[in-house]
Amino acid sequence: MAVILLWEVVLLIQVVSLSWEEFKKAFAHVFREVDRFLKGLTEYTISARCPEWCLRIDHDRGWIIFDYMGRKPPENLARPKGPHLFRIEGCPYL
Repeated sequence: MAVILLWEVVLLIQVVSLSWEEFKKAFAHVFREVDRFLKGLTEYTISARCPEWCLRIDHDRGWIIFDYMGRKPPENLARPKGPHLFRIEGCPYL
C-alpha cells in the first residue's frame, strides 16, 4: 500500500496601502522613473516592469499595485515580513 502525502502551500501576500504623497517620500529613489512612466499613461495601459519595480494599474478602482524588488529599502516605512505589495491611492494620472 502506498501512502501519498499532499502538502498544500498557501502563500499570503500582504498589501500595504500608501497615499501618493507617502509613496513619493518612501520611494524617492525610484519615484522619478515611476512618475515619468505614469505621465504617459493611457486608459489601455495595465502594467509596467523594470528590474527594480513592477506596476499593475487598475483604472476602474483608481489605484496602482507597486511591487518593489530593489535592494534599497523605502525611507521611513516599515515593510512587513514575508511577501508584500504596495497599493498606491490618489495617483493624479488615474
